Order: sequence, then C-alpha cells, then structure tokens
Amino acid sequence: MATWSLDSILTDLVEGNGDNPDLLSAVSALRKYLASGNIESAVCEAMAVQFFYDKPIFETGRKVREAASLGGRKRGSKDARNIEMATKFLERRPQSTCSDTALKERVGADFRLSRSQSIQAINKGLKKLSG
Repeated sequence: MATWSLDSILTDLVEGNGDNPDLLSAVSALRKYLASGNIESAVCEAMAVQFFYDKPIFETGRKVREAASLGGRKRGSKDARNIEMATKFLERRPQSTCSDTALKERVGADFRLSRSQSIQAINKGLKKLSG
C-alpha cells in the first residue's frame, strides 16, 4: 500500500497544474507556513490549494449541468427512413397474403427494427406520405 506525504501530494498537484502561478504561490506559502509552525495561516493556504485541487471537478460539474440544460444531444430526423419504409410497405402490400402488421414487421426487419418500432415507423411514414 502506498503511503502519501503532504509534500508528495503537493508536488503531484503542482506537476499537474504547474502553469498556474496562483497555485504555485499558494503551495509555496503553505510550505512556508507549515515549516514555521504558523498553523492558522497554513490552514488558509491549504484551503486555497484545495480550491485548485477541486477546480477540475467543479468544471466538469458545470459542463454537465450546461449540457443537461440544453436537453442532451440532438437526434437526427428519421423522416426519410420512415417514408422509405412506408413506400416499401405500400409496394409489397398488393402481393402480400399476410396481415398489414406482419408485413410492417417484415419491412422493418430489413431496417433492423423490432416489431413495435417497425409498426410505429411505417405508420409515421404513411402519415407523412398522406400529407
């Protein structure tokens, strides 16, 4: 099991965010206050260092909330597929001896859709075709 010292944690934090002068200043001040025994000031600087440690987590949370407020990813319209399926259904219907539902299921299988998805898609396509 690995043991961690405060110094190794601070070093890892600085290496991950080394281009941030505010973080470097806070870590330097924290080390100085700890070495001198000034606990109150060290606690204040430790809180500043904690902010830099937590900042990526806060950023991720902000981005997640932003994305959620937009309603997720936009899905493409399936109108073209539904119309194509409805057209195939109408073409096969005169020669078919099976029920409309079974025919819709067969047409949908060509598009790798389940029975209920096929029926729903073809019904929507028929509705679009009829205007």
